[in-house]
Amino acid sequence: VESDSESKVKSRLSSDGVTVSNTIDATSEDEFTYFSIPMQKESNQSNFTLRASKTDLFFSEGVQWAFIADKGIQQVTSFNESQMSNQTSDRIEWYTYDLSAHRVTPNDGTYVILQNDVLYKAQILTYYNDKDESRHITVLTSAGEDVQSSPSREMGVKFSTLT
Repeated sequence: VESDSESKVKSRLSSDGVTVSNTIDATSEDEFTYFSIPMQKESNQSNFTLRASKTDLFFSEGVQWAFIADKGIQQVTSFNESQMSNQTSDRIEWYTYDLSAHRVTPNDGTYVILQNDVLYKAQILTYYNDKDESRHITVLTSAGEDVQSSPSREMGVKFSTLT
């Protein structure tokens, strides 16, 4: 996965060869950064999975999702499809805020995302970049071909950009 140097989303294949680490620049006060999980890159208002600005994260209309608490991306291998939500107008409650340290900490868990009939997994790892600057959200993503749903659903294909 290659990222354009001007892009507000930096993506790189993780060392496991399966997941992709994506850092979303959410520093703008006025505009959202749009991120497409299927394409693993910055997108636009008409074709995205997540949009981010500051601490605000929203899923795109048409995306269904479920949050599997306390499980990392590799640990999520099944879920109940009846738990999927299509609520995309509300901000995602993805973090806790530590008032004493003034730190944003992502909730422990993984999102299972259904977009265009393909399952993906996403785990928000941090709100800070390697320089400890805020509003640089790192999301670990993978195709969901290893996830079994109940009732059963045909799983998606691997990201075409990874081959």
